[in-house]
Amino acid sequence: MINLLPPQYKEKIRAAKKIRMIFNVGIFFIVCILVFWLSLMIIDVRINTIKENQSLLTRVEHSKVGQLNIVKGKINQVNGLISEINKFYEEQIYVSDLLVKVSNILGQEVTLNNLSFDKNTKKVVLSGTVKTLQGLNELKDTLNTQTEFRAMNLSIPSYIPKEDISFAADFIFINEQQK
Repeated sequence: MINLLPPQYKEKIRAAKKIRMIFNVGIFFIVCILVFWLSLMIIDVRINTIKENQSLLTRVEHSKVGQLNIVKGKINQVNGLISEINKFYEEQIYVSDLLVKVSNILGQEVTLNNLSFDKNTKKVVLSGTVKTLQGLNELKDTLNTQTEFRAMNLSIPSYIPKEDISFAADFIFINEQQK
């Protein structure tokens, strides 16, 4: 195509092409900047959302840790109470063991008048009567052979009648749980 237009029109057409070209490049540049700005805004929104989610998760975890610390404190408190209860039961003297042991030791000839037990010293004091002197000797031998009794002391009156002999015995009782 041959352009037969006068030079001044050619110049106007070139100027118009240049202006259109600059206008198109300007629009393209503005669109690129706008797309870049929108991308940055989307990234910013996404980062803020992730940040808020992480912050929320962190607060939730901190509250869980706080709750766990409260539960841990309660568990430690309960463990302390259980330890105290165990200690209490370990320090207990089972008087029923003592009563069973004493009732097994006393024969048919022995009548028990008094039995006392001191929890702190674990001392047992027995008093009663024995029908015969042979029964008193058997009681003495039986008491001396017991492994649960320590510091055995059997006292009898200086005058020993033939029947209904009074006696008093004291000893320290050590049961199986205390050995």
